[in-house]
Amino acid sequence: MPKKYFQIKGETVEDVKRKIESQKSQIPKDFYLLEEPMISPGEKSTTIGLADTTEAAFEEAKTKVPSDASIVGKRISPPDRKVIIVYSLDEQSAEASARVKARVPTNYRVRDIKLKALAKKGFLGLGKKSNRYEVEFYTKAMVEITYKTQARAGFTIADLNGIIENLKHSSWDTRRKAAEILGAIGNQQAIEPLVALLKDRECQFLHGRTDACFPVREAAARALIRIGQASVEPTLALLKEDDWHTRNITVEVLTSLGWQPTDDTQQAAKIVAQGEWSQLVDLGAVSVKPLILVLQTGQTSTLVRISAAKTLTEVISNAVKEITSDDLLAATRIRDVTKTKYKSVLVSAADEYEDVATTEIIFDCSQIREMVRQELAWRQQV
Repeated sequence: MPKKYFQIKGETVEDVKRKIESQKSQIPKDFYLLEEPMISPGEKSTTIGLADTTEAAFEEAKTKVPSDASIVGKRISPPDRKVIIVYSLDEQSAEASARVKARVPTNYRVRDIKLKALAKKGFLGLGKKSNRYEVEFYTKAMVEITYKTQARAGFTIADLNGIIENLKHSSWDTRRKAAEILGAIGNQQAIEPLVALLKDRECQFLHGRTDACFPVREAAARALIRIGQASVEPTLALLKEDDWHTRNITVEVLTSLGWQPTDDTQQAAKIVAQGEWSQLVDLGAVSVKPLILVLQTGQTSTLVRISAAKTLTEVISNAVKEITSDDLLAATRIRDVTKTKYKSVLVSAADEYEDVATTEIIFDCSQIREMVRQELAWRQQV
Protein backbone atom coordinates (compact mmCIF):
# COMPACT_ATOMS: atom_id res chain seq x y z
CA MET A 1 0.00 0.00 0.00
CA PRO A 2 2.23 2.87 -1.22
CA LYS A 3 -0.61 5.44 -0.88
CA LYS A 4 -3.82 5.82 1.11
CA TYR A 5 -6.51 8.51 0.92
CA PHE A 6 -8.52 9.75 3.92
CA GLN A 7 -11.70 11.84 3.87
CA ILE A 8 -12.74 13.64 7.04
CA LYS A 9 -16.24 15.06 7.64
CA GLY A 10 -17.72 17.08 10.48
CA GLU A 11 -20.50 19.47 11.36
CA THR A 12 -18.11 22.43 11.64
CA VAL A 13 -14.63 23.38 10.44
CA GLU A 14 -13.31 23.09 14.00
CA ASP A 15 -14.76 19.59 14.22
CA VAL A 16 -12.93 18.62 11.02
CA LYS A 17 -9.67 20.13 12.29
CA ARG A 18 -9.87 18.04 15.48
CA LYS A 19 -10.51 14.88 13.49
CA ILE A 20 -7.58 15.65 11.15
CA GLU A 21 -5.16 16.03 14.06
CA SER A 22 -6.45 12.79 15.53
CA GLN A 23 -5.99 11.00 12.19
CA LYS A 24 -2.50 12.44 11.73
CA SER A 25 -1.42 10.99 15.06
CA GLN A 26 -2.35 7.54 13.71
CA ILE A 27 -0.32 7.74 10.48
CA PRO A 28 1.77 4.55 10.31
CA LYS A 29 5.53 4.69 10.69
CA ASP A 30 7.38 5.30 7.39
CA PHE A 31 4.31 7.00 5.89
CA TYR A 32 4.22 10.72 5.17
CA LEU A 33 1.58 13.37 4.51
CA LEU A 34 1.71 14.37 0.83
CA GLU A 35 0.24 17.82 1.52
CA GLU A 36 -1.63 19.68 4.22
CA PRO A 37 -5.41 19.05 4.02
CA MET A 38 -7.57 21.77 2.46
CA ILE A 39 -10.75 22.19 4.50
CA SER A 40 -14.06 22.94 2.78
CA PRO A 41 -16.46 24.58 5.24
CA GLY A 42 -19.57 23.09 3.63
CA GLU A 43 -22.06 24.89 1.42
CA LYS A 44 -25.74 25.80 1.48
CA SER A 45 -27.90 24.60 -1.41
CA THR A 46 -31.59 24.29 -2.20
CA THR A 47 -33.75 21.65 -3.82
CA ILE A 48 -37.46 21.51 -4.70
CA GLY A 49 -40.13 18.83 -4.46
CA LEU A 50 -43.52 18.90 -6.25
CA ALA A 51 -46.47 16.64 -5.38
CA ASP A 52 -50.21 16.61 -4.84
CA THR A 53 -49.79 17.07 -1.07
CA THR A 54 -47.36 19.07 1.04
CA GLU A 55 -46.15 15.93 2.79
CA ALA A 56 -45.41 14.16 -0.47
CA ALA A 57 -43.63 17.23 -1.86
CA PHE A 58 -41.44 17.39 1.25
CA GLU A 59 -40.53 13.72 0.94
CA GLU A 60 -39.65 14.18 -2.74
CA ALA A 61 -37.38 17.14 -1.93
CA LYS A 62 -35.70 15.15 0.86
CA THR A 63 -34.65 12.45 -1.62
CA LYS A 64 -32.47 15.07 -3.37
CA VAL A 65 -30.63 16.07 -0.19
CA PRO A 66 -27.20 14.38 0.25
CA SER A 67 -27.22 11.80 3.03
CA ASP A 68 -24.54 13.63 5.03
CA ALA A 69 -26.23 17.07 4.77
CA SER A 70 -28.49 18.71 7.35
CA ILE A 71 -31.71 20.57 6.55
CA VAL A 72 -31.51 24.18 7.74
CA GLY A 73 -34.72 25.60 6.29
CA LYS A 74 -37.78 25.00 4.16
CA ARG A 75 -40.39 27.02 2.31
CA ILE A 76 -43.85 25.57 1.67
CA SER A 77 -46.38 26.46 -1.01
CA PRO A 78 -49.51 24.32 -0.39
CA PRO A 79 -51.56 22.85 -3.26
CA ASP A 80 -54.25 25.21 -4.63
CA ARG A 81 -57.24 25.19 -6.98
CA LYS A 82 -59.19 27.95 -8.68
CA VAL A 83 -62.63 27.59 -10.29
CA ILE A 84 -63.56 30.24 -12.82
CA ILE A 85 -66.91 30.73 -14.59
CA VAL A 86 -66.64 32.18 -18.07
CA TYR A 87 -68.78 32.55 -21.18
CA SER A 88 -67.14 31.34 -24.36
CA LEU A 89 -67.87 29.74 -27.70
CA ASP A 90 -65.72 26.61 -27.05
CA GLU A 91 -63.46 24.94 -24.44
CA GLN A 92 -60.19 26.22 -25.92
CA SER A 93 -61.23 29.84 -25.78
CA ALA A 94 -62.80 29.20 -22.35
CA GLU A 95 -59.39 28.31 -20.84
CA ALA A 96 -57.78 31.44 -22.31
CA SER A 97 -60.66 33.65 -21.11
CA ALA A 98 -60.50 32.17 -17.61
CA ARG A 99 -56.75 32.81 -17.29
CA VAL A 100 -57.18 36.44 -18.33
CA LYS A 101 -60.28 37.03 -16.21
CA ALA A 102 -58.79 35.68 -12.94
CA ARG A 103 -55.14 36.44 -13.74
CA VAL A 104 -54.25 32.81 -13.20
CA PRO A 105 -50.44 32.26 -12.90
CA THR A 106 -48.76 30.18 -15.58
CA ASN A 107 -47.78 27.47 -13.08
CA TYR A 108 -51.47 26.60 -12.65
CA ARG A 109 -52.64 23.82 -14.94
CA VAL A 110 -56.14 23.03 -16.20
CA ARG A 111 -57.67 20.10 -14.36
CA ASP A 112 -61.15 20.19 -15.88
CA ILE A 113 -63.44 22.26 -18.13
CA LYS A 114 -67.16 21.64 -17.71
CA LEU A 115 -69.94 22.86 -19.94
CA LYS A 116 -72.49 24.24 -17.46
CA ALA A 117 -75.02 25.65 -19.90
CA LEU A 118 -75.49 25.75 -23.65
CA ALA A 119 -76.06 29.14 -25.20
CA LYS A 120 -79.56 30.00 -26.37
CA LYS A 121 -80.18 30.88 -29.96
CA GLY A 122 -80.84 34.48 -30.89
CA PHE A 123 -84.09 36.09 -32.03
CA LEU A 124 -85.93 33.97 -34.64
CA GLY A 125 -83.12 31.35 -34.29
CA LEU A 126 -80.56 33.67 -35.75
CA GLY A 127 -77.04 34.18 -34.34
CA LYS A 128 -75.31 32.36 -31.49
CA LYS A 129 -74.50 33.33 -27.91
CA SER A 130 -71.62 32.08 -25.71
CA ASN A 131 -71.83 28.89 -23.68
CA ARG A 132 -71.19 28.97 -19.94
CA TYR A 133 -68.11 26.99 -18.80
CA GLU A 134 -66.61 26.15 -15.43
CA VAL A 135 -62.81 26.04 -15.70
CA GLU A 136 -60.87 24.43 -12.83
CA PHE A 137 -57.16 25.24 -12.43
CA TYR A 138 -54.80 23.61 -9.95
CA THR A 139 -51.16 23.73 -8.86
CA LYS A 140 -49.21 21.08 -6.96
CA ALA A 141 -47.72 21.61 -3.53
CA MET A 142 -44.12 22.83 -3.64
CA VAL A 143 -41.58 22.46 -0.86
CA GLU A 144 -38.17 24.13 -1.17
CA ILE A 145 -35.56 22.71 1.19
CA THR A 146 -32.38 24.52 2.13
CA TYR A 147 -29.62 22.19 3.30
CA LYS A 148 -25.98 22.49 4.33
CA THR A 149 -23.33 19.93 3.51
CA GLN A 150 -20.83 18.91 6.14
CA ALA A 151 -17.43 20.50 6.41
CA ARG A 152 -14.87 18.15 4.93
CA ALA A 153 -11.23 17.65 4.08
CA GLY A 154 -9.19 15.02 2.31
CA PHE A 155 -5.54 14.09 2.44
CA THR A 156 -3.25 11.36 1.15
CA ILE A 157 -0.41 9.61 2.89
CA ALA A 158 2.29 7.62 1.13
CA ASP A 159 5.38 5.64 1.93
CA LEU A 160 8.76 6.51 0.43
CA ASN A 161 8.09 4.53 -2.76
CA GLY A 162 4.73 6.23 -3.21
CA ILE A 163 6.33 9.68 -2.95
CA ILE A 164 9.10 8.73 -5.39
CA GLU A 165 6.39 7.50 -7.76
CA ASN A 166 4.86 10.99 -7.68
CA LEU A 167 8.06 12.41 -9.18
CA LYS A 168 6.77 11.02 -12.51
CA HIS A 169 3.25 12.40 -12.11
CA SER A 170 1.73 14.29 -15.07
CA SER A 171 1.06 17.34 -12.86
CA TRP A 172 4.14 19.55 -12.46
CA ASP A 173 2.85 20.75 -9.08
CA THR A 174 2.55 17.16 -7.79
CA ARG A 175 6.14 16.50 -8.90
CA ARG A 176 7.28 19.68 -7.14
CA LYS A 177 5.56 18.78 -3.87
CA ALA A 178 6.96 15.24 -3.97
CA ALA A 179 10.49 16.62 -4.36
CA GLU A 180 9.99 18.94 -1.39
CA ILE A 181 8.78 16.07 0.80
CA LEU A 182 11.72 13.87 -0.20
CA GLY A 183 14.09 16.67 0.71
CA ALA A 184 12.50 16.93 4.15
CA ILE A 185 12.71 13.15 4.66
CA GLY A 186 16.36 13.07 3.60
CA ASN A 187 16.44 9.42 2.56
CA GLN A 188 19.30 8.65 0.16
CA GLN A 189 17.06 6.23 -1.77
CA ALA A 190 15.50 9.31 -3.36
CA ILE A 191 18.76 10.73 -4.77
CA GLU A 192 18.72 9.07 -8.21
CA PRO A 193 15.04 9.98 -8.95
CA LEU A 194 15.67 13.55 -7.77
CA VAL A 195 18.75 13.85 -10.00
CA ALA A 196 16.62 12.75 -12.95
CA LEU A 197 14.12 15.49 -12.02
CA LEU A 198 16.80 18.14 -12.55
CA LYS A 199 16.13 17.53 -16.27
CA ASP A 200 12.39 18.25 -15.92
CA ARG A 201 11.17 20.16 -18.98
CA GLU A 202 8.02 21.72 -17.52
CA CYS A 203 8.27 25.53 -17.76
CA GLN A 204 5.82 27.84 -16.04
CA PHE A 205 5.42 31.50 -17.00
CA LEU A 206 4.15 33.38 -13.97
CA HIS A 207 2.64 36.85 -13.46
CA GLY A 208 3.38 37.99 -17.01
CA ARG A 209 7.11 37.35 -16.70
CA THR A 210 8.88 36.37 -19.89
CA ASP A 211 11.71 34.49 -18.20
CA ALA A 212 11.16 30.77 -17.74
CA CYS A 213 10.59 29.46 -14.24
CA PHE A 214 11.46 25.87 -13.41
CA PRO A 215 9.70 25.14 -10.10
CA VAL A 216 10.13 21.36 -10.40
CA ARG A 217 13.87 21.53 -11.07
CA GLU A 218 14.33 24.05 -8.27
CA ALA A 219 12.47 21.83 -5.79
CA ALA A 220 14.58 18.83 -6.82
CA ALA A 221 17.76 20.90 -6.40
CA ARG A 222 16.76 22.00 -2.88
CA ALA A 223 15.95 18.40 -1.96
CA LEU A 224 19.34 17.11 -3.12
CA ILE A 225 21.10 19.85 -1.16
CA ARG A 226 19.13 18.92 2.00
CA ILE A 227 20.02 15.23 1.59
CA GLY A 228 23.69 16.22 1.57
CA GLN A 229 27.05 14.96 0.32
CA ALA A 230 25.69 11.65 -0.94
CA SER A 231 24.04 13.66 -3.75
CA VAL A 232 27.33 14.88 -5.24
CA GLU A 233 28.50 11.84 -7.20
CA PRO A 234 25.15 11.02 -8.92
CA THR A 235 24.63 14.71 -9.78
CA LEU A 236 28.03 15.08 -11.47
CA ALA A 237 26.82 13.05 -14.47
CA LEU A 238 24.48 15.89 -15.46
CA LEU A 239 27.43 18.17 -16.26
CA LYS A 240 27.55 16.35 -19.62
CA GLU A 241 23.93 17.16 -20.48
CA ASP A 242 23.34 19.22 -23.64
CA ASP A 243 20.59 21.32 -22.02
CA TRP A 244 22.13 24.49 -20.59
CA HIS A 245 19.50 24.87 -17.87
CA THR A 246 20.21 21.35 -16.61
CA ARG A 247 23.94 22.03 -16.46
CA ASN A 248 23.33 25.35 -14.74
CA ILE A 249 21.14 23.99 -11.94
CA THR A 250 23.49 21.00 -11.58
CA VAL A 251 26.36 23.37 -10.83
CA GLU A 252 24.19 25.22 -8.32
CA VAL A 253 23.49 21.98 -6.45
CA LEU A 254 27.12 20.86 -6.51
CA THR A 255 28.45 24.25 -5.43
CA SER A 256 26.00 24.36 -2.53
CA LEU A 257 27.34 20.97 -1.42
CA GLY A 258 30.93 22.26 -1.42
CA TRP A 259 31.98 20.50 -4.64
CA GLN A 260 35.11 21.66 -6.48
CA PRO A 261 35.84 20.85 -10.16
CA THR A 262 38.44 18.14 -10.76
CA ASP A 263 39.17 18.92 -14.45
CA ASP A 264 38.91 21.77 -16.96
CA THR A 265 35.57 20.54 -18.39
CA GLN A 266 33.94 20.65 -14.96
CA GLN A 267 35.58 24.00 -14.28
CA ALA A 268 34.17 25.44 -17.52
CA ALA A 269 30.66 24.24 -16.68
CA LYS A 270 30.90 25.84 -13.24
CA ILE A 271 32.20 29.16 -14.59
CA VAL A 272 29.45 29.38 -17.24
CA ALA A 273 26.76 28.72 -14.64
CA GLN A 274 28.18 31.44 -12.42
CA GLY A 275 28.59 33.90 -15.29
CA GLU A 276 32.30 34.52 -14.67
CA TRP A 277 32.97 35.13 -18.38
CA SER A 278 36.51 36.48 -18.12
CA GLN A 279 37.69 33.27 -16.48
CA LEU A 280 36.49 31.29 -19.51
CA VAL A 281 38.88 33.22 -21.76
CA ASP A 282 41.77 32.14 -19.54
CA LEU A 283 40.51 28.54 -19.60
CA GLY A 284 40.76 28.43 -23.40
CA ALA A 285 39.51 25.75 -25.80
CA VAL A 286 37.73 23.62 -23.18
CA SER A 287 35.20 26.44 -22.63
CA VAL A 288 33.98 26.38 -26.26
CA LYS A 289 31.41 23.58 -25.89
CA PRO A 290 29.61 24.99 -22.79
CA LEU A 291 29.52 28.45 -24.43
CA ILE A 292 27.95 27.00 -27.59
CA LEU A 293 25.31 25.27 -25.45
CA VAL A 294 24.37 28.63 -23.91
CA LEU A 295 23.88 30.13 -27.37
CA GLN A 296 21.85 27.17 -28.60
CA THR A 297 19.38 27.21 -25.68
CA GLY A 298 16.43 29.40 -26.61
CA GLN A 299 15.24 29.90 -23.02
CA THR A 300 18.52 31.56 -21.99
CA SER A 301 18.15 35.29 -21.38
CA THR A 302 19.34 37.71 -24.08
CA LEU A 303 21.95 39.27 -21.78
CA VAL A 304 23.45 35.86 -20.97
CA ARG A 305 23.62 34.93 -24.68
CA ILE A 306 25.30 38.23 -25.56
CA SER A 307 27.92 37.66 -22.86
CA ALA A 308 28.45 34.09 -24.08
CA ALA A 309 28.83 35.27 -27.71
CA LYS A 310 31.38 37.92 -26.79
CA THR A 311 33.34 35.46 -24.69
CA LEU A 312 33.26 32.79 -27.41
CA THR A 313 34.56 35.31 -29.96
CA GLU A 314 37.52 36.05 -27.72
CA VAL A 315 38.22 32.39 -26.91
CA ILE A 316 38.19 31.36 -30.59
CA SER A 317 40.36 34.32 -31.54
CA ASN A 318 42.96 33.37 -28.89
CA ALA A 319 42.87 29.54 -29.02
CA VAL A 320 41.40 28.46 -32.38
CA LYS A 321 44.27 26.04 -33.05
CA GLU A 322 43.54 24.15 -29.82
CA ILE A 323 39.80 23.72 -30.40
CA THR A 324 38.60 20.29 -31.60
CA SER A 325 37.16 20.03 -35.11
CA ASP A 326 33.82 18.85 -33.67
CA ASP A 327 33.53 21.98 -31.54
CA LEU A 328 34.54 24.18 -34.50
CA LEU A 329 31.88 22.52 -36.67
CA ALA A 330 29.27 23.15 -33.95
CA ALA A 331 30.33 26.79 -33.86
CA THR A 332 29.55 27.20 -37.58
CA ARG A 333 25.88 26.60 -36.74
CA ILE A 334 25.67 29.37 -34.17
CA ARG A 335 22.99 31.94 -34.97
CA ASP A 336 23.08 35.65 -34.25
CA VAL A 337 21.69 36.77 -30.89
CA THR A 338 18.33 38.28 -31.76
CA LYS A 339 15.32 39.80 -30.05
CA THR A 340 11.78 39.54 -31.42
CA LYS A 341 9.40 42.48 -31.10
CA TYR A 342 5.68 42.56 -31.89
CA LYS A 343 3.80 45.55 -33.24
CA SER A 344 0.08 45.89 -34.00
CA VAL A 345 -0.41 46.86 -37.65
CA LEU A 346 -3.65 47.99 -39.33
CA VAL A 347 -4.49 45.43 -42.01
CA SER A 348 -7.94 46.46 -43.25
CA ALA A 349 -10.33 49.38 -43.61
CA ALA A 350 -12.49 47.76 -40.91
CA ASP A 351 -9.95 48.72 -38.24
CA GLU A 352 -8.62 45.17 -37.99
CA TYR A 353 -5.15 44.80 -36.51
CA GLU A 354 -2.73 41.93 -36.34
CA ASP A 355 0.58 41.51 -34.51
CA VAL A 356 3.57 41.58 -36.84
CA ALA A 357 6.86 40.20 -35.58
CA THR A 358 10.14 41.94 -36.31
CA THR A 359 13.49 40.43 -35.44
CA GLU A 360 16.36 42.66 -34.37
CA ILE A 361 19.97 41.42 -34.30
CA ILE A 362 21.45 42.23 -30.90
CA PHE A 363 24.84 40.58 -31.47
CA ASP A 364 26.21 39.56 -34.87
CA CYS A 365 27.97 36.17 -34.65
CA SER A 366 29.26 36.22 -38.23
CA GLN A 367 32.82 36.86 -36.99
CA ILE A 368 32.69 33.61 -35.00
CA ARG A 369 31.39 31.64 -37.96
CA GLU A 370 34.00 33.08 -40.30
CA MET A 371 36.94 32.34 -37.96
CA VAL A 372 35.96 28.69 -37.47
CA ARG A 373 35.28 28.18 -41.21
CA GLN A 374 38.73 29.47 -42.05
CA GLU A 375 40.32 27.17 -39.48
CA LEU A 376 38.34 24.14 -40.70
CA ALA A 377 39.32 24.92 -44.31
CA TRP A 378 43.00 25.17 -43.31
CA ARG A 379 42.81 21.82 -41.49
CA GLN A 380 41.30 20.14 -44.56
CA GLN A 381 44.17 21.43 -46.72
CA VAL A 382 46.74 20.16 -44.25
